[in-house]
Amino acid sequence: MIPYTSFLYFGILLIYIVIPALIVGFFKRISKIWLVLATLVMLVIQYYVPQNITKSISVNEIALVAIYAVLQWLIAILFLMIRKRGEKPGSILPGGVIKSAAFCWRRNLSTVPS
Repeated sequence: MIPYTSFLYFGILLIYIVIPALIVGFFKRISKIWLVLATLVMLVIQYYVPQNITKSISVNEIALVAIYAVLQWLIAILFLMIRKRGEKPGSILPGGVIKSAAFCWRRNLSTVPS
């Protein structure tokens, strides 16, 4: 489903997310769990359609979104590790990211006992 292209998207958003949030909000404080669950529900609703990569290979879009999220998380962890050590992470360009990853990998391998 492509968001914002039809009233169906807003109807689903209203019925499954907004109305329950208002009901829960009237009786008690909305918790972080509710926010995470609402986000996951909307991600599944938006990205449940299979994406054709080739004529014979198709992947669910939600899997692609999950892979993207994991890669972004790994990049953030990598930069936080570099920053914690007090070293410059290099350029934010792809070459700098690769150079930084190679530096961390080389550094971790040198600390592993033989």
